[in-house]
Amino acid sequence: MNNPNKVRVILPEPGDLLVTQEQGYADVIGLLDFFKDIDGSAHVILNGPKGVGKTMGVREYARREGIPVLPRACSSGTRQSDFDGHFILVGDETPFLAGDFPSAIHAANEIGICIYLLEEANALQPERQKDVNQLTHKGVSYYLKATKELYELADGVVLWVIGTMNPATYGGVHSLNEDLVSRVQILEMGYPKSDAEKAIMFAQVPGADPKLVTGLVNLATHTRAPSFKYALSPRDLVQVLEVEPRLGLERSLALLTGKFPDHGKDRDTYKKLVQDSFDVDLNKVSVLNPKTLIKKAAVARKRKLPGQAV
Repeated sequence: MNNPNKVRVILPEPGDLLVTQEQGYADVIGLLDFFKDIDGSAHVILNGPKGVGKTMGVREYARREGIPVLPRACSSGTRQSDFDGHFILVGDETPFLAGDFPSAIHAANEIGICIYLLEEANALQPERQKDVNQLTHKGVSYYLKATKELYELADGVVLWVIGTMNPATYGGVHSLNEDLVSRVQILEMGYPKSDAEKAIMFAQVPGADPKLVTGLVNLATHTRAPSFKYALSPRDLVQVLEVEPRLGLERSLALLTGKFPDHGKDRDTYKKLVQDSFDVDLNKVSVLNPKTLIKKAAVARKRKLPGQAV
């Protein structure tokens, strides 16, 4: 990198991009083996519904292989400066904080490989998708106008672009441009089969009640019918298992009600499914425990306030 203007550029330490925490990922579809087989030879976008472990699978693979991951949570508000970087004020100095592209190239050159993880890639505006195309060329190089530097990927080094995306039926997403599609492999991922989904539950919440897990998986399967606007994902079921020891089953299932639109028939259908599957009438259940609230209010009334006469 040639920096004729001597601008100080702040780049991430590649070691800080390593995934060190185990993700609790159950590889029920062979995703980790798929990544190992490809081994950076092709850029990949994982296309599937929310909560099936797309991002978690990438991070777990990177953790096991010791590969740094530079993530970008994509949205319609992702800007060119997120990719390039921008100047910041540090005391009397104005160094340049490197964005994703120079940072990813730098980390790859230091370690030998880096994953650039685009979370919800199809949330990017079309012009930002075109920017990403530059990282998918062979012999990646990126000219940073702000500092007049050329960042180049060294020979034998891999900058691996991996993206995740939700189906086009989701709100706030765009179609991927043809140029980007032609440069990546797109792996279709659906909801896992019943036994596989149970394995995910047990991996995320060790010691979970098998009967409850089976009931939740069956419940979620019904909500994945085309008639439902919202389908319960493995992530939603894990949330139930995590709060159930504290809230109890009835209140935990009632809490899920909020995920369904309060208009239309989905919420009523969900309540009927819960009634049939768990013998719980959600119309009689309150997430906010009235007895607890009444008791707390009574205690508060008995407290002496400052300046209050006894």
